[in-house]
Amino acid sequence: MIAEHYVADVLHESNTLNVLQSRMHGLDHWFRVWKNAQWLISHSEIKDVDMEVVALFALFHDSMRVNDGNDPEHGTRGWLLFQYLYDGAGHILTKNQSLLLSSACEDHSNGLPHPDPTIAVCWDADRLDIHRHGIWPDPRFMSTGAGRLLALSRIRPGM
Repeated sequence: MIAEHYVADVLHESNTLNVLQSRMHGLDHWFRVWKNAQWLISHSEIKDVDMEVVALFALFHDSMRVNDGNDPEHGTRGWLLFQYLYDGAGHILTKNQSLLLSSACEDHSNGLPHPDPTIAVCWDADRLDIHRHGIWPDPRFMSTGAGRLLALSRIRPGM
């Protein structure tokens, strides 16, 4: 996976970890998003999910938050961190992968479901971890069947 080779760079540059020092949106959350995505893939009807994009989403989507509350541009800043870190690395993603990652990061907190299977898994994996805010995911905003079932049953992945 591409993401695993660049974790140290994100840890070094992340505003969420180094300035905000967030326990709500930090490393533990990123790990749970990745684990949730793996669970969704193994318990889902969804095919053609690009797990490289999902892994990068888990790492970058909340990496540049300035607060743990209303921060509508944090996903865009996470995408820009990806561009900054990997601009000199050559073409590590295809054009389609770049578009998927950009959309997934920039729009992940808009609350809407998404029809693309890769973005759907990214967003559901993130939303399934919202219980850390004392909120349960709303099935109306889940993009995958497995995500909707978990939200309806109030069961966290892996339990």
